[in-house]
Amino acid sequence: MSTLSIAIVPERTAIAPNRRGRFGVAVRVRADGQPLEGERAPLACVLVLDVSGSMGGPPIDLLAQSVEKLCELAQAADELALVAFSDGASVVAPLTKMDPAGKRLLSTRARRLVASGGTNIEDGLRKGAEVLRA
Repeated sequence: MSTLSIAIVPERTAIAPNRRGRFGVAVRVRADGQPLEGERAPLACVLVLDVSGSMGGPPIDLLAQSVEKLCELAQAADELALVAFSDGASVVAPLTKMDPAGKRLLSTRARRLVASGGTNIEDGLRKGAEVLRA
């Protein structure tokens, strides 16, 4: 039997009565037990990444961390590719099996991305579609 637990943790331990204001809460959701679905089919996915000038600094670091997290979550039979766009688009990594070597390759290439230029998302999406069709 599966169980689902939800915990809500407020940012503050107390608030003054009849006082208006805002504060954050963290919601933790945990599912225990056997999964309901069976094994999923392998996936092929192209990550089209904005590396334009506006992504400089922390945003490009977060982008690389996101790629690393997706690689970590991918199963060995999955294939991921990286396409980066700014003024134009280029294939950073072709469709790659997500075995340990493939995960390292994509993570390394994502960490090497540099922000510069404009934002030509159309070229990025076009290049991503080409990679999938190939």
